[in-house]
Order: sequence, then C-alpha cells, then structure tokens
Amino acid sequence: MELSIIVPFHKGKNYLKDCLESISDQNIQDFETILVLDHVEEDVEDLLRRFEDQIDLKVVSLSENCGVAAARNAGLDQAEGKYLYFLDSDDYLMEETLYEMLHCANKNKADIVCGTVEKTWYKRQSFLEEYSNQEGEEDILKEPGREKSKVFSQSLLEEKSVLGLLIKRDLIKKYQIRFPKELAVYSDLPFCATIMASGENFVYHKIAVYVKRYHNDPIKLPSLDQKEIPDRHMQYVRSFVLARKAAGSNGEIEQILEEDFFHYFIQLYQKKFLPKQGQLLPGSQFKTVCNAMKQCDRERTKKYHWKTRKLLDGFWEEKEEKCIFYGTLILGLSKFKKSKTKGTALYRMIDRFFFQKLPVKNNWILFESYLGKNYADSCKYIYLYLDEKYKDQYKFIWVLRDTKKEIDGSAKKVKYMSLKHFYYAARSKYWVNNMRQPVWREKRQGQVFLETWHGTPLKRLVFDMEDVHSATATYKSDFYKQSRQWDYLLSDNSFSTKVFKSAFLFPEEKILQHGYPRNDILHWDNQEERAATLKKKLKIPTDKKTILYAPTWRDDEYYAPGQYKFQLALDIGMMKQALEKDYVLLLRTHYFIADQLDISEYEGFAYNVSHYDDVSEIYLISDVCITDYSSVFFDYANLKRPMLFYTYDLEKYRDILRGFYIDMEKEVPGPLLYTTKEVTEAILHLDQVEEVFRDRYEEFYRKYCCWDDGHASERIVKDVFRV
Repeated sequence: MELSIIVPFHKGKNYLKDCLESISDQNIQDFETILVLDHVEEDVEDLLRRFEDQIDLKVVSLSENCGVAAARNAGLDQAEGKYLYFLDSDDYLMEETLYEMLHCANKNKADIVCGTVEKTWYKRQSFLEEYSNQEGEEDILKEPGREKSKVFSQSLLEEKSVLGLLIKRDLIKKYQIRFPKELAVYSDLPFCATIMASGENFVYHKIAVYVKRYHNDPIKLPSLDQKEIPDRHMQYVRSFVLARKAAGSNGEIEQILEEDFFHYFIQLYQKKFLPKQGQLLPGSQFKTVCNAMKQCDRERTKKYHWKTRKLLDGFWEEKEEKCIFYGTLILGLSKFKKSKTKGTALYRMIDRFFFQKLPVKNNWILFESYLGKNYADSCKYIYLYLDEKYKDQYKFIWVLRDTKKEIDGSAKKVKYMSLKHFYYAARSKYWVNNMRQPVWREKRQGQVFLETWHGTPLKRLVFDMEDVHSATATYKSDFYKQSRQWDYLLSDNSFSTKVFKSAFLFPEEKILQHGYPRNDILHWDNQEERAATLKKKLKIPTDKKTILYAPTWRDDEYYAPGQYKFQLALDIGMMKQALEKDYVLLLRTHYFIADQLDISEYEGFAYNVSHYDDVSEIYLISDVCITDYSSVFFDYANLKRPMLFYTYDLEKYRDILRGFYIDMEKEVPGPLLYTTKEVTEAILHLDQVEEVFRDRYEEFYRKYCCWDDGHASERIVKDVFRV
C-alpha cells in the first residue's frame, strides 16, 4: 500500500465531514485512511457510512479520551502504507495535495516531503471559493549544509507540527519514533525533532497544500491551543527537553529549539503588567524552567536587546522577580510609546489607573448607539422616556462621534473615544447600548449594562454561525466575554428570546421580553403629523409615494475587519424610468457602508437617507419597503404596509455566508424577487402583491410584532431603573 492517512478525532462532527470529503477528493488510489476515534461522544455513524464506498476507511476506537498523541500512536500501530500522512480532523486538503506529494517522494526517493500549510477560519466550501493555487515547483534538499535545508527545518520546527508532512514509514519503524503520550500539547515537537535528525533526503513542495482550520468557537468547541490546560507551560518545557535530546548532535536543530524556547518565555513575561500575586509561575514551575534554560547556550542571547537579555538572565540566576521586572518594563515602555502616538492608548492608561479608582455615580446614565454614530434606536426611546418622566433624578450622557449633532432633551454630549468618554464610562452606573461594548472595557462593581441589541435576527449570529467572514478572528470569544457583562438584554418577541439564548449563550432570566422601544413610535397616534414634518425636513416631495430600499451588507464585502465595501445591486436607472411619475426612492444602507453611496445622477427620484439617524422615523414616510436580509422588515411589519424582498444572492447568503433562522421562501410577508425588473413590476402591481400575501402578513405580524404596542420603553425603564 502506497499511503496511510492517520486522522485522530475526538469532537467536531462538522469539521470531520470537511476532512473526510477532502480525502475522498484526492486524485490517488492505493491508500488507506485510519480514523482513530478518541472517546467520541457524538454520533458519527451516519457520517462514516457516507464515505464507506469512497475511501478505504479503517476505524480504531479508544474507550478513554487519551489525547492526540496517543491517538496518533494508535494509528501508527495500524498503518500499512509505504508513506504516512497525519491529518487533523478539523483540517482538510486541497485536491491535488497527496498526489503531488507522493509523486515527489517516489521521484526523489525522499524520506520526508514537506508541503505548504495554509491557515483559515473557514469551512472547506468557503475556502475553495476564495483560494486559487499558486504556481510552484518542488525544491530537492539533499545536502544537509545547504541554506534551503536550514529554512526547511526552521519552518518545520517553528510550526511545532507534523501537519503537512509526508513521511516514509521505514524511517518511523527504524528509529521507533512515537509521539510522547504524556503530553496533551506540544507532542509534535519531539517527534519533528527526531525525524529531522534521522532523515536524510527532504523534499519541499510548494503547491501541495494542507489547510489548517482555526477554531472560531473557543467556548463550545475549543482547539488544543484554546483549551485551558493548567500546566501548559510545563508541558512545553518537557516537550523542549525531549526534542533537544532527540536532536542529538545536530547543532542546527538545537539552535532552532533553543531560540524558540527563549522566545516562548520572553513572550510570557511580557504579556501583562506585574500580576497581583507577584509571580507568573508557581515556584517549582519557575525552577523547572530555569533548569531547562541552563541547558541552553547562553551565548545565543547576545543578539537580543539589553532589556530582553536581562529578562533571560533572570532564569539563569533563578530570580523570577527580575524576569517580571524586565518583562513589565519592556511592556510598559511599549505601551508608553504607543500612547504618545495614539491618543486612545493614553486615555486607556488614564482610565485604568485613575478614572476607575473614582466612585461610581448612581444617577448617571450613559447612552451610546452604533458606536456613537447615531442618535437613534432603542437607546434613544429609552432616553426620551426617562428624560420626560425622570429628568430631575438622573444625569444623561450621550456618546457621539459628532457632538454638533442635535439631540432632544437635557443630555450632555460627549465625543466618542475622547478622554471625557472614558471618564463618564468609568463613572456612570448605567450603560445603555445597542452593540457590544469594547473588549478592553471591564464593567466595574456596581455598574449596570443594558444591552438593547439592534433587531430581530434573520441571519445566524455568533455561536450559531459556522464561519465568521467579516469580523476579527476572535469574534466569538470576544462576544462571549463582552456579553457576560450584560445585566439585561432586550427581546422583541419569543422567537428572538430563543435565538439569543442559543446564539449568545445568554441566560433567559436576564432577557427582558417587553418589545423594542424603537418600535414605540410606530404605534403612536401622531404618525401622519410626524411623517409630514420629516418629509419637509428631508425635502422629499409630498405629492408622490415613497419607496424605501434598505439592504443589509454582505459579510464577504470588506477589505479588512472594520473596512467595508458595497455595490448597489438595484438598477436605479431602470426604476426611475418606470416609476418616477408616481414614486420617489429612499435609499437606506447599513451603517457600515452608509458613506459609500453616490446617487447624484438620479437627482429628483432617489434620495440617500442613510445619514438620517432614526430609521424608525423613515419607516413612517415609506409607503412600501424593499429589503433583503436586513432585520428592518421585522420592525416595518408593525405598520402593515407592503414589503418586497430583493434577494438576488439568496443561495450564497443563506448557504455560505450566514444562514437564516427562518425559511424566507415560506415565512416573509412579501415576494422574493431576483431582478430589478421583477421589483419594478411588483411595485406597479402592489394591490395584487398585498392580496396574495395578506394571510401570511397577518401570521407574520402575530408572531414577530405582538409585543410592540407603543409602551416598551415604559416597561423597560420600570424593570431596569426601578422607578
């Protein structure tokens, strides 16, 4: 048999599916896949049956959770192939990877073939859509002293992983190489050091791609790197000692190992300011690190900066206070330099060491909507109710990016991310926000966080999402940390309550089920008067009906996290030609992309109202709403006016980017339309659309709008502020 693929599996059924699919798609014949089930609690029988006819699958079951090292060893015991390949169950391969590697191995009689490793946060389908192979050639590395060999070995050992390696099984058998099963983490390092020291002929293949998939859910499905392992540092030390011993007299590998060891503990002691307990490692652990450090060549530290050398000297001298002092000094100087060039870094230091020492003011309430961009949403209507009823009891602070923005009532305006913002955030007892607070903002004892959120969810959120395309890599862990500080979370309907429990892992007893304050205005008696006033303010013709187009943004339309792009898919020119006699078009884009809309050529027909803060007021002047996957239709339904759904990319958005909580084809109270022509025809025949969807609209209203009655603000204020 040509090849044995060893796959250890403990948890993550969806990941395993991608992994096995990538194996079945390999363009090779003579191979076996050894799947080691390491005390698996998920039901994977149906999944494995799907691949019975596609790959030669040999299943090995371990009754106890033995860890990845023991699972790989169990796979080694069963392997019969000429070559071995280790594949983690949460990773996958590009289609030609194993064919290319085997071809290189046989052509060059190689002991080891090293492919490239691509890293991603995405499932296989998403990754394959975005990835295109780069042209490359294999580099044959036969002479131990060659520079390329050094690059290869350094890359291998710095990754501390066997992933992406094709290894001749005779090499493993000859030297009886095994993974140290006593190590829960870092077991690859001694294994890699041994095969590097034992092998003679290495081949590096640029276009043989192993795809390592990071875990974006460290709460429900953490990877080994994300798990809390109390003795993680000591496991690294034991791994280093074993690897250094395995390197033997190979000075090149020894140097790489030692420099990696230096770097690991330099980073550890520079990670944070002096901890309260006065030490980072218990005494016995620190001594173990010192003993391992003394085995290293101290001359190698001469290339470091003097402060870093002083930190390392602390290990040779067995003085942890010295390590902590210089680690803290290095970190402190770095933060100080950053604070001189970046004002917010300085403000955060002032906040931490001064503002948060001041007492919390029990009658101060801080309001913030969409990161200070808007005076709007449920935050606004809670504030208006409080300002009307309890102005004499509280001090109100509104955080805004533009402090020239006009707001109602008696609130003090504070510029977003200014020193005053930090001051009032630290001292206000109450925070009312419709988004997550910053990750670095820790709630003080005595503070109360009211999270209003910003809509009934159609698109899957946080822990219900498999892939996260547009946010930072730590999105889920950050969200979990931030949401644990919320004292209350608002819900607009029982459907939202159920979703928030799942998507946010949020306790139901902290969810206020009172409806959304931002929808109060949609039930007040003075709607016509408000609509007329707003039309006049926005200079919108009063003799024509208005169409509101409010699309959401697409998760894959961004340049970098926080930098979004947008293309308007609706053909405004076509709509203008057909509708301008009776209608005008109001464009309301997501706040992420509101600055990127140019409709100057459609003057008189199209109006950009994206910068008008309060979309609830925009609803009042809209006779019909066109949207897609935005949550606006849940709110707009309160008005019982016609809605159209322009879902030109439905399959991609539903199946790849986000996924939905409801079946749009069966539940939304309007037609799904795929072209501008269909949208235009629907507007020209609105009476027919309303008749067709009348019953579905009523059912939708009862399910999603039943708590909205114009008094949500009143109920929430009584619950949160106890007045």
